[in-house]
Amino acid sequence: MRVVGFLGAAVIAAMMTMGPAMAGEREDIEAACKTQAFLPGSSCGCLADRAMKEFNENQRGWLVASVQKDQSEATRLQGVMKPNELAQLGMFMVTVPQQCQ
Repeated sequence: MRVVGFLGAAVIAAMMTMGPAMAGEREDIEAACKTQAFLPGSSCGCLADRAMKEFNENQRGWLVASVQKDQSEATRLQGVMKPNELAQLGMFMVTVPQQCQ
């Protein structure tokens, strides 16, 4: 399952109010999906949109850092997130790719 590859280090805002930094996060998430999960572009767009809507700033930052292989930032963010936030990341990556196809 290639989606698990995208999950990578993860046991891993509505779009109208998205500022420039958040737009960059969305683009990073979509690009990582396309290269690491091998999902079609429309599925990756859906996944990125859902991540932007469902995750808080720390979760989005951790996801971006993980897929960009910024281990120090991913570790820092993992240390500040609550267990339920980390669990939400993992469940998201298990369920959302299938829902976005």
